Amino acid sequence: MNQDQFKYALKCGRGSAIRYVQQYGADAVRDILLAACIENQAYDGQCEGNRADWLFSMIRGCKSEAWFAESLVKQLNDPDEYCDLEQVCELLAKLALAGHENAAHTLRQFVWGQVIECEMDDWYGFHAIISLDGEPALIRVIRILGSILKTDERAYVDSLDSLTHDTGISDTALALIESHADSDEYIALYINREKREAEKEAKRESETPIERDARIKQFGQKYLVDLPVELVIQMAKEKQSGCNGKFRQFGRFAGDAERQAILRVIDQESDLDVVNRLARVFMVGEPAWIPAQIWTLLASEDENTHYIASKFLSNSKDVAVGDYVRQYLHDQSIAHNPSFLRLLKKHLIEADVVLIYSVLNTQWSDDDLHEAGRALLEVCEENKHIPTGKVCEWMYLNNPCSLCREGAIDLLIEHDYVSADVINEGVWDVNGDTVQKLKQYSKAT
Repeated sequence: MNQDQFKYALKCGRGSAIRYVQQYGADAVRDILLAACIENQAYDGQCEGNRADWLFSMIRGCKSEAWFAESLVKQLNDPDEYCDLEQVCELLAKLALAGHENAAHTLRQFVWGQVIECEMDDWYGFHAIISLDGEPALIRVIRILGSILKTDERAYVDSLDSLTHDTGISDTALALIESHADSDEYIALYINREKREAEKEAKRESETPIERDARIKQFGQKYLVDLPVELVIQMAKEKQSGCNGKFRQFGRFAGDAERQAILRVIDQESDLDVVNRLARVFMVGEPAWIPAQIWTLLASEDENTHYIASKFLSNSKDVAVGDYVRQYLHDQSIAHNPSFLRLLKKHLIEADVVLIYSVLNTQWSDDDLHEAGRALLEVCEENKHIPTGKVCEWMYLNNPCSLCREGAIDLLIEHDYVSADVINEGVWDVNGDTVQKLKQYSKAT
């Protein structure tokens, strides 16, 4: 692996990045590592979370550790547009605990200073400051969050678990803040919220499958009363904004009569924007037939429209869907339309696996790699009776998203198709769940 390959592996969160540092040292690639510390380079940072733990494992104890601390201090004092403030705060907390006083001073100054100057949506570093300063910081943070609840009792605030995990005080945190509740209104408000949320969670966890199904059914019945099929069609035709989630939710609960009413409208609708909206109803569940307009949507150059059509068709058992996608597999043009792979969900046969693998080892952009991986995860999940280990291995070794890679690992373990290459790479992956699963698999085998 050269430095360009290391840079890409680091961006993707691959275990090979850590193995490179273990072999050559962090000092040899410190500029590349610093860039990754400042900017969360995850494919989907919002879903994958920050990478502070993983990155710190590479810079901890290296000759340039003080240089990393000073560089991140400068960044927090004057962040650039790409700076992930939460990740930088977490790294500074770890560096502070490793003895870098300037990191500790800067983190405290930043966290408590922003509380005065910023709107609550712009606050960062609460977990980091609790990691650094323990119980006094926790009490101060809880008071701030309680003051938010005083203003808006339905406001989102961080849970106690999220604030204290891996801080060393998670086991005693609740008792600590409870001891202050009688004398502090803000802390009492926060504790009451925590207890209500805990009661809801306990109730959900204690449900039997029959109770859960009954609750969902009751919710669905109410949903359809509040949003009847006539209103769904009206919303689509009027092109009302903010309704995409409602169309999908309607499809989850709608019965055959409602779904067929939507299909009839799609069949007769010439406005493809309206068709696109109504097609979302069939992102869940099998459509009774395929209106011609859905094939038109599939040919769209708009990525989102194309995706909606592929989801619709992937739920259909019409043999035309399988025949359609195999044309692209045979001439290898699927490389330009990776979401087409999803169309095999209801139609995969063993011969298709060979065709799929033959087109995977071509040049793909990161976005196409991700979309191909997402589509293939759906296909492989639906067809566990077919040996797809080789395809799942490709997904793990090539997908830029750590969450998709975790999905591939689940399938590889289920198929008992985990190679030494996958284990050697995966036990250092940025995704902690992937690491745990592979370590458990290795131990069991």
